Amino acid sequence: MNKKASRYRLAVGPEFSQIQLDPEMGFLRLHSLPLLIGITGPTKSGKTTFSNYLVSLKGFLYVSLSHSLNLLSNQLGNFNPTWKDLGELARRLRMRFGNDHLLREAFNNIDFSKSNHVVIDGILHPEEADLLLSYPNSYLLAFNADKKLRCVNASRWFGIDLEDIQKTIDARDGDENVDKNEKDPGLPIPNVFHCITKARQNCVEVDEFNDKNIRIKGFEILKDLVGMEI
Repeated sequence: MNKKASRYRLAVGPEFSQIQLDPEMGFLRLHSLPLLIGITGPTKSGKTTFSNYLVSLKGFLYVSLSHSLNLLSNQLGNFNPTWKDLGELARRLRMRFGNDHLLREAFNNIDFSKSNHVVIDGILHPEEADLLLSYPNSYLLAFNADKKLRCVNASRWFGIDLEDIQKTIDARDGDENVDKNEKDPGLPIPNVFHCITKARQNCVEVDEFNDKNIRIKGFEILKDLVGMEI
């Protein structure tokens, strides 16, 4: 075999990447693959907080699936959608185009010329998780916290009475005590828990809501996964 490495082009994900065959070492080397970090977890568990750290500290490109839903809602004439409106829109899209539709559309719109590192906030369906993990150099990072703690965090964040915000989170979680007409039609919590399971050991259990705690715990996992430190 010629000692000079052979080169090929192969479609391996959202963009074309280069593969180099190294005859001396006997394995393939992948070059220039984008790093994709998907973030999953229930409402107000720290997902967006950590995503913002990846953007500000590591130069990641930020993609939000819920933001994509908001934009689509605006295009359809609803300029102030409620979380139930967005849930219903997500449900209709998934029924018509598949459960991973939002993520596929997000991939089609990522501009990798801006950054080769991308964080995708809001992976909330198992098929979205499967699609993400089907790409090389992709990882799923989960955030989870006790519901009471999430309610307190949401109440502080939105400035809404704790009792009122708990009703909203119960509905978004698909709590069995909530009337079915009040539940989130698009994102029942079992789907999110399945995503957390797919993240395996890459789950941040948030026991205290402050930015430093979330940042440190998140980067502890990324250090093990990809060698990325704060």
